Amino acid sequence: MTSVNRAVPDTRPAQCASEQYQMTSLPVASIVIPLHNEPWSTLDRTIKSILNRSPSSLLKEIILIDDKSDLDYLGAPLEKYAEEVGILKVHRAFERLGTMKSRVLGAHLATGDVVVFLDSHVEVNVGWLEPILFELNNDKTTIIQPSIDLIDPETFEYQHYFKNNIRGHFRWNMAFEYAPLTPKQEAEVAAEPTKAFNTPAIVGAAFAANRKYFLDIGGLDTGMRTWGGEDVELSIRNWLCGGSMKISPCSHVAHIHKHGHPFKSDYSDLVYNNQRTAEMWLGKYRHYFYNFNSGLAMPPQFNESYNGMDGVKAKYKCKEFSWFLDNVFPELEVPPEGSVYFGHLVNLGSHFCFGPTDHPVLGSYHVIALVDCYFYYKIRNFALLQNGRLMVDRKCVKIKKNFLVMSSCSSNAGGKFKFVGKQLVYIDFHGSKCVTQMSKDFVSGQLQVAFLAPCNVSNKASEWQIEKLYKI
Repeated sequence: MTSVNRAVPDTRPAQCASEQYQMTSLPVASIVIPLHNEPWSTLDRTIKSILNRSPSSLLKEIILIDDKSDLDYLGAPLEKYAEEVGILKVHRAFERLGTMKSRVLGAHLATGDVVVFLDSHVEVNVGWLEPILFELNNDKTTIIQPSIDLIDPETFEYQHYFKNNIRGHFRWNMAFEYAPLTPKQEAEVAAEPTKAFNTPAIVGAAFAANRKYFLDIGGLDTGMRTWGGEDVELSIRNWLCGGSMKISPCSHVAHIHKHGHPFKSDYSDLVYNNQRTAEMWLGKYRHYFYNFNSGLAMPPQFNESYNGMDGVKAKYKCKEFSWFLDNVFPELEVPPEGSVYFGHLVNLGSHFCFGPTDHPVLGSYHVIALVDCYFYYKIRNFALLQNGRLMVDRKCVKIKKNFLVMSSCSSNAGGKFKFVGKQLVYIDFHGSKCVTQMSKDFVSGQLQVAFLAPCNVSNKASEWQIEKLYKI
């Protein structure tokens, strides 16, 4: 019922429409689309959106890597369709390749200067191709992702998602996720809303690279299994080996996030893929990956090796992961020494998260308040140490008039925190109380804060969950 030739809303920042590109100086692109049993309508809509919204002078070819589909319409009918389109080529795999091998094969088959990888269930938006080609023409070591919009998997409504306020990152378990820009980066992007901006990681649904550089730096890790984790590994590798990862505000591609997953793969395969990333790139920090995947991943045995990128490391003189933490992703916090718990503290009554306020509202102290857990840079990771200290942002949490506040970590620590079931209990020479979410009035207005109150096992406002257990 949804036309494969439909118009979609222009979701770019308004300033993008006036951007001018010298077309004759831009590189030519090959589009690589892996597919496995993709519904005909979504595949057709993907291809037609590319043909309708890409300058023909910049489009060398569209290469479909059919990863052993077994649906009739993806056989002879697809071959006939490709003949009619002309620049559409179909390459058949005779064994299941998975995401990584399919894309790398497509890059080898491609003849364009730039290779653009797209999932088989996307729609490209107005003016999507020129901005990413412009960035890659300026810097061949950049790998760039369009801004990702959403297509509702039930209604097929096109939904604006990336609004120059989101980037990609990951946590110590190596799992990709979207997060709001840091306040500093948000200000930079607002000042130059058409300029591509840095991101710690990209998502694999849509990205582009100089084809020769992409293959020379190792492509995607073909030692991984079937699907998942390859985007984070590529992101870390390119940053450490001298390149950069960016998001283009003026290039928008919408993606259907399907319910379930079309690939037959076990969750253990994804854990294995993430373990390869940790073993190859985290160096002395790799034990954090195992701490945060307790019970799912074990350090390799003496006969297991993860050396798939040793040649790339030697050729590009790739940096240590500490450089990435210092220069690209300082928000990936290293747990303080002696941590037992580490992560976001979530109140089970409100499902809000702990975070320090922006302004001191109790004398010179920043009060611990609660905010929506989505606002990643307004909340913080908390660490509960073996010695009973509760820490955040390299500072200690102290008690002032029963409020939880941030303070320097002096030797006179006062009381101690500990978990008793789901309650976070504070114990000092006066006795014990439980950390509870309460509403308090301040000069600046009413605030939901963390406050010490008598323990009550039936009070959900005093129940907390810390996201990760860090085992020493």
